[in-house]
Amino acid sequence: MATKIVYVYDKDTKEYKYPREIDVESSIENSTEIPVPEVMYGKTIFTGNGWVTQTKEEWLASLPKAEVKPSPAVEAMNALGQQLVQAKAESDKTSKSLEQKVDDLTQSVNMLGQMIAKAQTAQGGTN
Repeated sequence: MATKIVYVYDKDTKEYKYPREIDVESSIENSTEIPVPEVMYGKTIFTGNGWVTQTKEEWLASLPKAEVKPSPAVEAMNALGQQLVQAKAESDKTSKSLEQKVDDLTQSVNMLGQMIAKAQTAQGGTN
């Protein structure tokens, strides 16, 4: 008994379902002897004259994008990094404030020194 391969597709969507080996004298509704492409991506549709399938690039683009979530360790490192940046900013702010206070104190000491020197000069240069 001679057989043949037919390629069965959905009667409504025309989407390829499966191959089937049948007797050469038989037929199956919603099937064709036109072979499907060797490489298929996504849906493969029978047009009546042949099969249409997506390219690899189209198929890859149609896949849902997986949400990348960092691991708990990475999240912890990110949080520590943010804390470090904040601490550095606060430290820089504190350093600038202290530098300003030292500058102000230095000016006050210089002015006091000048005032003492003037006072000593006014008193006749007492040593």
